[in-house]
Amino acid sequence: MLACCSSTGTRMPGRRGHPRPEKQRTANSGWRCGCSIPASARSCAVLPRIDPADVAAVGPRDAGELAAAGVASLDGQLGALIRPAELTSDRYATALAGLPPPWWLHTDLDVLATGELAAVDYPQPGGLTWSQLAGLTATALATDGCAGWSVCIYNPDLDSGRDGADAIMRYITQAIAASDQPAR
Repeated sequence: MLACCSSTGTRMPGRRGHPRPEKQRTANSGWRCGCSIPASARSCAVLPRIDPADVAAVGPRDAGELAAAGVASLDGQLGALIRPAELTSDRYATALAGLPPPWWLHTDLDVLATGELAAVDYPQPGGLTWSQLAGLTATALATDGCAGWSVCIYNPDLDSGRDGADAIMRYITQAIAASDQPAR
């Protein structure tokens, strides 16, 4: 998932872009395991707080799995939540424009279709292509207010030929070059 987050005070990217039913417990840090948004009031006093209204999330496709597991959806709780079937360049641009600067771009590579990158621990049906993800990322990086970018979710144990690692490096290079922004 791509998640663009802004918070008051210190900025910090979320650890995960989507809730995972098998990980829904509160960790010692106060974060819901598998979710980007602090789950307890205790965490707000200790960790930087990300206001859900200041999050634009793109690419979640696990609504059915969450519902079956009795896990609440983030629908209606975020500034923008755009599922792949609802994704348009206009809707994405509107979501980015609605973020108060500075904000952080966080990319979970399991937003990709499994055929694009199988080296993830949480594969799901559907997903984006590398080209779609690179375009979305370049747009976000070129948008005023983007303070930085993190990329995560890659399991080298599931990538014996390292084709996935090579694709990740091409994606990062392509996104930075297309954004016309210097590497930071």
